[in-house]
Formats: sequence, structure tokens, C-alpha cells
Amino acid sequence: MEVNIKQQKKAVLFNYSCNSKAFDSPSDRNKFFAGLHGRKQIVRRKGGEYIYRRNGLLDVIPHIKVDDSVFIVARENAGQVVKFFEEWQEKIEFKQFIVLLGGKELKKIKSEKRSVRIE
Repeated sequence: MEVNIKQQKKAVLFNYSCNSKAFDSPSDRNKFFAGLHGRKQIVRRKGGEYIYRRNGLLDVIPHIKVDDSVFIVARENAGQVVKFFEEWQEKIEFKQFIVLLGGKELKKIKSEKRSVRIE
């Protein structure tokens, strides 16, 4: 397999892990995950049920999910992810790495507004 570096562009791979004991409560931990991944909210009122999708950061930033707690974003979106993680820095650890993407993977993080899994 030949790698053509000229056709590849830099992106940022993020890896994070949670220190469960650092969170004040399970709901505090859930706030972190909801802020990152979004959540579904169900409201029951007067015999009716209303379902809402509350977007998280990764709902609005195109990314490629690599594995649990590992994803890739375009370099121009990396600052938003770093800012979010820094707000939680006492409770999580994160690392970022520059990676090279080419062809279809690069298009996925540039154009889509949802998660894409590498196969």
C-alpha cells in the first residue's frame, strides 16, 4: 500500500477518559456526556408525551468516531472541542493528536453534521 502524503490533510484525534470519582454525582457525569454527545429528553404532560433531542457538541461538529471516547475532527473545529474539555478538566483527562486524513475520510469531517464510523 502506497501512502501519498501530498493528498492528505491534517485533522485532530481526541481521546478522553473520565475520572468517575471526581464527578459530584451521576447527574454531574451525565451533564458531561450530554454536553458532548447530546441526549434525548422525554416530557410527559397532561396525558401526552413529547420527545426532544438536545444536541451536544458532537451533534454540530462533523466528526469520525474511531472508538469509544476517541474521535477525529477537522483542525478548524478542534478549538471548540478543547474548550469544552477544558471546562471539565478537573473531572476528565484528554489528549489530542495530529493525524493525516485523505480522500473520503477528509470529506466526512468537512461536510457532514453527524458522526461517521471508520470501517
